[in-house]
Amino acid sequence: FREIYDAGNYIEQASGRFKKGQGKQIADALLPLIRERSLTNVLEIGCADGCNLVHFSREGYQVIGYDYGPKLLEFGKTQGLDLRKGSIQNVEGKYDAVILNHVAQHFTDFLGNMRELSQHLNPKGLVYVGLQNIENYGGAQLANVHVYYFSPRTLKYYMQICGYKLIDFGPDRKIHMYGIFEKSNETENPNALKDEFNQILQ
Repeated sequence: FREIYDAGNYIEQASGRFKKGQGKQIADALLPLIRERSLTNVLEIGCADGCNLVHFSREGYQVIGYDYGPKLLEFGKTQGLDLRKGSIQNVEGKYDAVILNHVAQHFTDFLGNMRELSQHLNPKGLVYVGLQNIENYGGAQLANVHVYYFSPRTLKYYMQICGYKLIDFGPDRKIHMYGIFEKSNETENPNALKDEFNQILQ
């Protein structure tokens, strides 16, 4: 993925991401809720080099990340992070907060993966999902590695089907979005997406 979509030396780019503090917006959104709930550990699926996790590590939280890119994992380990090869299927144990930043749109089984992830989430746990907002349609949103595209409404709807409730939502880098979710037993509204196609066309 990196060799196809990232021009130049992506290990050098990883170093630049750490120096620029990339990923801090995720910590800014999650940390107030983590502190409020007295949570202690953070898991990231699709962590790449760990530039999102390092902000939590510096605050004293236990962090673990999974990814399939061996070179980026090795770079992240040099930054003192616990990074491992794999994905949701390799996760063991339960966690307080889970980050899926520009990962969920690559799942080939979104509903199955999100339900499986809930088995690794503690009762007061949080899931951060960052991805493209298809309402900001344009070339920068499209890629042949994206299996799914979401609007704010479809993200909330399908996460609710998987047993999650939206507790915070916002924009990310102008054209993207994020949602923070917690476990829930609420059922989805079957009419919630009744006019979704027309709303997207507008």
